[in-house]
Amino acid sequence: MHSNLVFKYEVCNFKGGMWDMKRISGDFFISQGPPKAEQIVEISGFQRVRQRLDINIEREKGNIILIVGTRGIGKSTCLDYSRDYVNNKLGYDCSRLFDIGLYIPQLLELEYNERVTFILKKIAGVISDGRKDDISNIIDILNTQEKGPFFLFIDNLDRLYQSKDDLIFVKNFFQTADPALKALSKKVVIVISCAPEWNNFLKQEDLSYMNFSNSITLEPLSDDEIRELIESRAVAQGYVIDDIIEKELLPVLRVASRGNSRSVFQFLEKVISEVDENELPIDIPTFQRVVGSKLFAGALEKLRESASKSPKVCWGINQMWRYFDVLQKRGFDYGTGIEKLVKIHEKSIIDESEIKSIQKAWGKVSHKNESGKWALNSQVRDMLTQWHRDTKIKKEILLTAYSENPFTMSTTDVEDYVDKYRDAIMDMESASNAFDSSWEEYMLISSTDDLERDRIKLINSGWKCLKQLMLTIIAIEEGAIPKELSSRLDNEKTFEEAGNELITCVGEIYKEFNKVNPYRSELLSIKERFLDVRDNPEVVRYWDTNQMNEFVRQVLTSYEGLLRGLKPSNLATSKKRIRSEEISAIIDRGEDNNTEFKSSIRWDHKQGKINKELEKPVLKTIVAFLNTNGGKVIIGVNDEKKIIGIEKDISTLKRKDVDGYVQHIMNLIEAYIGSEQSVYITTSFLRKGYTIAIILVDKSPIPAYLESNSTQEFYIRAENTTRKLDGRQLQNYIETHWRRYRR
Repeated sequence: MHSNLVFKYEVCNFKGGMWDMKRISGDFFISQGPPKAEQIVEISGFQRVRQRLDINIEREKGNIILIVGTRGIGKSTCLDYSRDYVNNKLGYDCSRLFDIGLYIPQLLELEYNERVTFILKKIAGVISDGRKDDISNIIDILNTQEKGPFFLFIDNLDRLYQSKDDLIFVKNFFQTADPALKALSKKVVIVISCAPEWNNFLKQEDLSYMNFSNSITLEPLSDDEIRELIESRAVAQGYVIDDIIEKELLPVLRVASRGNSRSVFQFLEKVISEVDENELPIDIPTFQRVVGSKLFAGALEKLRESASKSPKVCWGINQMWRYFDVLQKRGFDYGTGIEKLVKIHEKSIIDESEIKSIQKAWGKVSHKNESGKWALNSQVRDMLTQWHRDTKIKKEILLTAYSENPFTMSTTDVEDYVDKYRDAIMDMESASNAFDSSWEEYMLISSTDDLERDRIKLINSGWKCLKQLMLTIIAIEEGAIPKELSSRLDNEKTFEEAGNELITCVGEIYKEFNKVNPYRSELLSIKERFLDVRDNPEVVRYWDTNQMNEFVRQVLTSYEGLLRGLKPSNLATSKKRIRSEEISAIIDRGEDNNTEFKSSIRWDHKQGKINKELEKPVLKTIVAFLNTNGGKVIIGVNDEKKIIGIEKDISTLKRKDVDGYVQHIMNLIEAYIGSEQSVYITTSFLRKGYTIAIILVDKSPIPAYLESNSTQEFYIRAENTTRKLDGRQLQNYIETHWRRYRR
């Protein structure tokens, strides 16, 4: 559904061979306030609204329809249109419009629970034309409407919260008003305008009387729809669209306004108020000069989206950041730099004579070939190409927006994220200490003025800063600092492999959120520099100031990027975090009918050596679960419910990783229980400080036995113990548990 609405106006007068431009600079660009119903010109975008309302007009009375969209996209106009349509369609007084926005000053002075009562009273008053204020008594009035359904349109409910993250009142409203709305919806078709954030929340609640299949989503305008929107208004005034704006501006206007119909005219209104009337039609340079590229955040959002799908585009963005950073620091003209960049993108190469003034910056995005000409790096080329394809906007405009609002920059201060991280790890001492350490190192590096003094200390701080932050991020997702990984990071012999694993772990977290880690190459570079200096401290003597500056920039950019990109609120909802919390709850409850803890399967923690006798108790429990109702064997947790991990177990295997551990368990099952039972057993792993193994056992359709000293032993689970059965007990159990089974 597109909110491309058009308004009817008087046709302007043609005076002395020129159009009256003052008329254009007046009513033409007005964007605020909904139009009157008779002013709406019907276009194709409203067919969906009509279809939905037709469904409900033909239905029994009672339904709730949501009209979903961002602010300014046309929800109020959609309600106006809908009300006018049903009145004309049904031919009698069948609707009321309740605008909550009119009562905002009064509502803001009330508590949340008082607001709900206030709103319900106002709804009752609107429906009854002021005769009643008790919504429970409104049904009597509605019962007199025999001709068909009655419609209530509720507008501006979302004005009661100020940001998309503040849904406290929305939740409170629907929970408190739920019985009243449910009763009302049996007599009335209720149409509510609401913000996009409401959809997921409402679907989670018990609001089955809401027909979500009838919800209408207002979507951003396309280039063609923006053209139709402006052109229809122009035609109504006796113009053609070319009198108002150049066609090349349409895609730019779409990105700048995010396809929001109100914003389209707000931008045009802003431009026309600051330019001479003779400058019409509005062109790209005029729009750019007045509005400013900072409003082109939509293009940057597209760039982030492209980057999340391609490591190559990520690296191209990184190179572009360096390029504009050098331009800014050296006072070079952005316009010239962008012009050269676009030129080489189209021509593939450029002569050195053309880039003398920005050669140092140019080296960040290109390389010199054998002919002495400069060729654009493939990553930058791909990044520009993809960005242009995604937005359909000229590369000059994209790069102007990028140069003033770099991809790596944010309007939110780093300190805001620091507070959120500290809140998220308040109950995790090790993670809290690690994060505080990372922040101290960050502050040290960011305040460093003298790069020549103690370079080794600065490089060590850079790696420690990022290492501690990455460990904190993993801890928030997993519930604890990964102790085994942390210890290997502090060991010179195991550092390099552990460093790569740490960066990979963070990359896996990005992957869970369908993103690619844009800082992977930076992190690997910082790790390698730390390794170089650790193994050969003399190497820093040969680094020039630019190299040190680049290292500091890499550290700060990566730290700030990780801090912003992997927010605690996101990490707390990851699948691994949710599973970690579920396992924590199971461990806290202790062993029961379907849960058993084992410290290890091979390593004897008391004797400090391999003990194969530890394998049999694990296998007994697996057999017992197979023969009862299934269960979990959690290895790496001792009898005191303390997590001690399976790292020692893994170290005793030929293949020293979790895959080797799974293979060892499956070999034991096939050897002592039988391969036919292996299909009912799966092993997974979870890291909670240390790695634990979770052997999930399903109930077997046939009896399972443990081979022991050439005999078959039968076990069942009874509360939190494993019991052996034989003789008559065994026979009775089998006949009862597997009634169709015959030995």
